[in-house]
Amino acid sequence: MKHLASMLALLQVAGIVLAQEEEIAPDIAATNSVNDVAVTNMTEVLEATNRIEEADSELLGLRDPFWPVGYEPAPPEVELTEEEVEQVKIEEEIEKKIHWPALHLKGITSAGKGRYMAIIAGIGLVESDQTVRLRRGDMLYSWLIEKVTTKGVMITRLEARPYQLPTIGVRTQ
Repeated sequence: MKHLASMLALLQVAGIVLAQEEEIAPDIAATNSVNDVAVTNMTEVLEATNRIEEADSELLGLRDPFWPVGYEPAPPEVELTEEEVEQVKIEEEIEKKIHWPALHLKGITSAGKGRYMAIIAGIGLVESDQTVRLRRGDMLYSWLIEKVTTKGVMITRLEARPYQLPTIGVRTQ
């Protein structure tokens, strides 16, 4: 599409130049100002080039008519710095380590009228809207206990992150 627009613009410029040369030819013979003609043609070539660039920028937003229906080209690749590439590698390694452990429900108990609590192995007694954490290996997993009913417990995964040992003399939570 760019080449087609470029060729059309060049043909237009060539037509303008030819027409001007036919009109200017008597002036050249009369005044011998060849430099003025060259400058006039150069400015028109520059204007035509600018028109080509504008047409190309307009065409970039258009859809290629030979693409299948519903096809969208892949977005341009983003160039990353070395630091960003290193950060992405670290995050990928962390993602590989994440294996969400299963929470084993031991039982459900009533905690008053319409309120229930659940007993989860390795965590203990939990109730609705409580956040629980479990450390497995070098990872710390967090869940939100959304709802506890007589039929079961609704749980949402919150995060999994590397566990860091607390430093001595500093409160961590």
